Parts: sequence; structure tokens; C-alpha cells
Amino acid sequence: MKKDSINDAMDHLSHDIFPRILPHIFSWKKLYEANFLYWYGVQPDLVVTELELLKEILSNRNNNYSKMDLEGFPKKILGDGLPTSKGEKWAKMRKLANHVFHGESLKSMIPVMIMSCETMLERWKIYEDK
Repeated sequence: MKKDSINDAMDHLSHDIFPRILPHIFSWKKLYEANFLYWYGVQPDLVVTELELLKEILSNRNNNYSKMDLEGFPKKILGDGLPTSKGEKWAKMRKLANHVFHGESLKSMIPVMIMSCETMLERWKIYEDK
């Protein structure tokens, strides 16, 4: 399945890469719909795509849902940042992130965001007629 998905041509302007990089999970999601369990060796993994359940999991205030311990390639890609860290390290990163994304901090960034969007739109004009 993975071999077939890699051999298929991909539209260079598409961000729809999920079926290409994880074709088995993509096909299981279509088969089992919102949530399903699969086994990765001896480790069970739960895939949750139901919006309300995801909100509950991500707002995990009582530590009912633990984060998966990453090893190998996923660890290299995702690193040791806010989404993957736990405990005291996570708390420190979260505190820093809250300050950065506070309304007053974001107001000063608006001109830079506008300039960045304008630059991106100018680059996209090349593809307008394609």
C-alpha cells in the first residue's frame, strides 16, 4: 500500500499528503469512520478524528489521557516541543507560549503578518493561469 502511494504522481501544489504518507491509516479511517484502534507491534494506538472527542482530549485538565512516548523517526521529526513534552517541561513551554500568543503580543505582529501574506500572494500569482 505504501509502495503504491509513493509511486503515484502527486500534485506539487497539494497539501493533501496524508493518504500518501500513511495510506493504511487513511484507508482504515474510511473503513471504520471516526475512531479506531490499531496495533503497532505490541503497542495499541487509538486514532481519534471525532471533533468533540478531540476537544476533550486536547483540553486534558485531569491527565486522563497520556501522551504517547515517541521514539526513532517520529521523535526526530516532532522533536521535544510542546506537543510531545510532558510534566514540568510541558508546563514551562506552555507558560511561554501563552505569553507569546496573548492578544497584546499579537497586535504588534499584525504588520509583519500582512506583509508576509502579501508576499505569499505575489508568489502565487505565478500559478494563477496554470
